[in-house]
Amino acid sequence: MNNPFNKNGNNNITFKYLEPEKIDNGLECAICLEVLNDPVVESQCGQMFCRECINNAISVKPICPLCNQMASIGIVAKYVSNKLNEALVTCTLCDDVSSIKRGEYKSMHLDKQCKSQHCEGCGSKFTRSEFDHHIKFDCSMAIVNCSGQDILCPFRSTKSEVSIHEINCYHLSLRTVLSDLIKSNKEKDEKIKKLETQLLFQQNTSGIGIGSNDALVNQQIKNQQFQLLQQQNLLGQTQQQVQQQYFLQQQQLLQQQRQHQLSQLNSFQDGLYRP
Repeated sequence: MNNPFNKNGNNNITFKYLEPEKIDNGLECAICLEVLNDPVVESQCGQMFCRECINNAISVKPICPLCNQMASIGIVAKYVSNKLNEALVTCTLCDDVSSIKRGEYKSMHLDKQCKSQHCEGCGSKFTRSEFDHHIKFDCSMAIVNCSGQDILCPFRSTKSEVSIHEINCYHLSLRTVLSDLIKSNKEKDEKIKKLETQLLFQQNTSGIGIGSNDALVNQQIKNQQFQLLQQQNLLGQTQQQVQQQYFLQQQQLLQQQRQHQLSQLNSFQDGLYRP
């Protein structure tokens, strides 16, 4: 099917149906036209969708794409989940081609048997439960992130190199400042999305275009966007300063190493020529 909302390749779906043609057409999502994944029902018209599909749709416009009423999402009837869980699937992450019921796929295969976790350091494959232990305790070549990843430090290398890096990581030394800026950016971005949804809702329900209240919401959105832009600029400047300071420190360390090596060489030469 050539559908712009088709979920093929979506990282959230890690299995494929062995016989999708045998599954009832009534169990297809009305948006992506694939077999329902994490199904929900729209209460106004009774149509079923994948949770991800309908959430993506109403995040743009908070109305049902089929009945054009304000979206109200509910839980599907138990028989729908039961029927889907009986369908046979096979994993798309590992080399195991055996089939398993969809209802048992996560608990029996994905969490316990699926060797889909690849170690960049040694190249071996592990199950999810094995992988964390391997990275933390077993593999000396494991590739890991700096603990400042959450505050935008991009450094990634072997555990030993990351340990050395973290001693002088400027992102970590500025954790409080960077964390506050990132948190503030996220809060403002969420507020803008909330205001945009509110404006769209008012326009869809009023049917008269932008009124005085809509204009007020519009102005609030612009104010929040301006503040967010200022915060993003400040965060960008702080990151640039961090990078410059880190570069200067690396240069200083390199110079100190060269001076130390030169001193050792001079001492060695003095020892050779000393009578």
